[in-house]
Amino acid sequence: MHAKVELEITVTYKAQVVVSGDFKGINDPRIDQVAKEVADNMDHGNWGYKNSEFETLNVKQLSDGLSGNHISLLQCGYPEENVLKMSDEEAEGELDAISMG
Repeated sequence: MHAKVELEITVTYKAQVVVSGDFKGINDPRIDQVAKEVADNMDHGNWGYKNSEFETLNVKQLSDGLSGNHISLLQCGYPEENVLKMSDEEAEGELDAISMG
C-alpha cells in the first residue's frame, strides 16, 4: 500500500542576540520586537538547531495501480494530479530527465 501523507513540520532554533535601544527596563515589549528583527537579519546558519516536530495533517491512500515510476515521481514532489495523468512510459521518461538534469 502507498499513501500520501501531508505533514506540518516545525523546526526550532535557539539564537542569542544583543540589542541596544532606549528601553524602559528588561520587561519593555520593544526589546522582544528588536530582538526578533536582529535575529531575522542575522545569518540563519548561525542559529542553533534544537529540534523538529512533525504533525500529520492528512493521510490519503494511493491507488494500487500506480507503478514504481509513478511512486518515484510522487516522492520527488511532483503534483499527484499531474502524475496520475501520465502513462508508465511517460513517468519513466520524466524520471530519466530528472536523473540527466
